[in-house]
Amino acid sequence: MRRSWPQLPVIVIASSPDLMDISRWLAAGATDYVTLPITPSSLIPRVLRAAAEQPSDDAAPEIEGFVGRGPGFTRVLQNIRAVARCDATVLIEGETGTGKELCARAIHRLSARHSKPLNTINCGAIPRDLIENELFGHQKAAFTGASAAQLGLIAASEGGSLFFDEVDAFGQSEQVTLLRFVQNQEYRPLGGTRVLRADVRVMAATNSNLSTRVKQGHFREDLFYRLDMLRVCMPPLRERREDIPLLARYALATYAKKFQARGRTFDDDAIEALAAHDWPGNVRQLEHVVGRAVAFAFHDDVITRQHLKLSEDEAPQALAVSLREGKRRIVADFERSRVCACLAAHSGNIARAAQAAGKNRRAFFELMRKYSVRAEEFLAPPGASRGRREP
Repeated sequence: MRRSWPQLPVIVIASSPDLMDISRWLAAGATDYVTLPITPSSLIPRVLRAAAEQPSDDAAPEIEGFVGRGPGFTRVLQNIRAVARCDATVLIEGETGTGKELCARAIHRLSARHSKPLNTINCGAIPRDLIENELFGHQKAAFTGASAAQLGLIAASEGGSLFFDEVDAFGQSEQVTLLRFVQNQEYRPLGGTRVLRADVRVMAATNSNLSTRVKQGHFREDLFYRLDMLRVCMPPLRERREDIPLLARYALATYAKKFQARGRTFDDDAIEALAAHDWPGNVRQLEHVVGRAVAFAFHDDVITRQHLKLSEDEAPQALAVSLREGKRRIVADFERSRVCACLAAHSGNIARAAQAAGKNRRAFFELMRKYSVRAEEFLAPPGASRGRREP
């Protein structure tokens, strides 16, 4: 039907709400679904909504934050709208910089959960020994230094959505932790005795091929199938070149406003250069290049190819290295900040700071040595009960 009448909304009638079937229908282009028995109250609102949301022949189904009108990207936007209606787990695939987090935010905003929180966890940036605490929270006295109960991200997302960015960065133990929660929507805070029930929609994103990682033994197959109930694939920018001029002009307007340099335009040669570039870093890289060009242009009203400073030998490999380095720096910043905060809270007392961090004294001292943190810099000044100076 979609091949014959691509603009025609299709509502599937299902005998049972089987999520695997529903995900296949939505992926094939269905607009919505309704389960038997059909009643006017269940069918009429869906028909009216499908009719109201159909785009005109000359317009894409716009979603806030997304820029593009090419036929391929229009199908992506239609898929996002369809996925938002089905309250199942979502796997968002796409290369770095294609807008996976933007996609997750759009799905949440268009879903029935839009009035509830959306929280994000960067799976590659949190130390492994802190994952369960981040997700489940803890009770008072759950571990040394836990002076008060603390909610985890699951409780903070109650009724809403929880987005696991870079889910492929999870190791085997973290994958088991996530699988148990996704299967039953149940969890237990650290130090707690009661198992709590949650109402949270899980979305996950990856810039790798999870099917391949499953075959390689790096990602659990059962978790993959749990996450892959619905899927959105964000296309790389090189596959939507017709959108590059529109994206570039949108980025230009954004940065011109930010830098108080309004009235800037691209000349034809600059647009041609942008459209011809491969963009291994995708939309994020395009925005960076345009922002840099606005800054370099100074008082020039017209941005040329020379302002763009596009390097023809720029390789995706270099970007991948910088991404790994970026992850390492994020983890390092997190660990160093935690060490400094614990020392500051306990006026440079290493033993107490180690307890607050949930580590033994030796492990804590190793972190101090790793990040060149000295306890003396956190000693309370004379006459004060606490000192806090983070280097």
